[in-house]
Amino acid sequence: MEQPAEKKVIHVHSEVNSIADALLYYTRRANGRPMSASIKRMREQYPESRESIDSLFGPLEELEKTLDATSSQVNEERIHFFFDALGDMPPRSRRAYSANLATAIMMPNPFAPDTPSDLVEHCTRVKQRSQEEIIFFARLAFSLPNEGWLTKECKDLAAFYDYIQEFPASDAERFRILGIVRNFNQYADELAEMLKPVVTAIVSSASVYTPLLERFAEAYQEKQPEEVFGTEEAVPVYDPSAQVLELYPRLFIIDEYYTITYQLSNSTQLCNHLEISVLYDAAKLYQKREIPLRDIASCIKVIGDPVRLQILTMLKNEEVYVQELTDKLGLSFTTLSHHMTKLVMAGLVTSERRGIYVYYKVNSDFISWLMERVSELLLS
Repeated sequence: MEQPAEKKVIHVHSEVNSIADALLYYTRRANGRPMSASIKRMREQYPESRESIDSLFGPLEELEKTLDATSSQVNEERIHFFFDALGDMPPRSRRAYSANLATAIMMPNPFAPDTPSDLVEHCTRVKQRSQEEIIFFARLAFSLPNEGWLTKECKDLAAFYDYIQEFPASDAERFRILGIVRNFNQYADELAEMLKPVVTAIVSSASVYTPLLERFAEAYQEKQPEEVFGTEEAVPVYDPSAQVLELYPRLFIIDEYYTITYQLSNSTQLCNHLEISVLYDAAKLYQKREIPLRDIASCIKVIGDPVRLQILTMLKNEEVYVQELTDKLGLSFTTLSHHMTKLVMAGLVTSERRGIYVYYKVNSDFISWLMERVSELLLS
């Protein structure tokens, strides 16, 4: 008699990483996308769910007010210096996860077994990073695929400056970027001081998160991975032997489309760690929208995981196109998959008869055009 398959468990962590949420709070603040604006947009987008939105997200609005008051003495110019969105991005396209160097280099990794939640300890570790490591993290923020992702191709500041010449930014911004990367270990202490009052307030207000975390736990812990990730075929993109899928909340990245970013890890030692976006509750409406694949794929980080996993699965099954992609980008398929969420700032995904191509351009006009299209799609 055939044994029934063992049920996989989805575990939503009951705590947020205060450092990560503090970084995201400052990113929102610097880029004119406060949590309150996103929640207001939620109410407009889903008027029938206003009561639920008020009950779940209202406390986060109050928390944001607390954080605004707590950090009122922080120099606003320095916040913008570190947290402004990189490059020539239209203001209305800037979001909670707009790429910036402070978040790219300072963001804690929840998958590390000894990830510090203490700000002083975390800052100490950041200051121990080599210049090569800092350049690598900065390059992740830029998402430019021209040279591949290996640090050996861009180890020093001279090579890094050549690298950012292709980034759609002004010369003044490039010099600012270069200065932050060159002096980041010295800036780490200043950033820690900026983060300190916000981290303290988040920790002391942990109960504010409880209703939202409980809601997510209730929604996802009884589901099978294929229910959450879209299709049964998509699940093997992750380690199919894993029995526990861990979801780490990043609440300040919630946007007005009920999207929340988590980080995913499996319980087995041989698993892949990928950043994913899990759609909130009734956001399965996305699956009913008739949006062209190129438009969906061009903002995959916002749309969420089912679409991205389908794209990755198609890429994996189309060896010819994978080869073309890896030749063009100088990336392995594993690396391409791992950084799929980073590629939206540098490219456009289009659907063709025999598979999927990814085309990249790195000029200001193209990036502006792309972000305008994404904004129009999301606000339509």
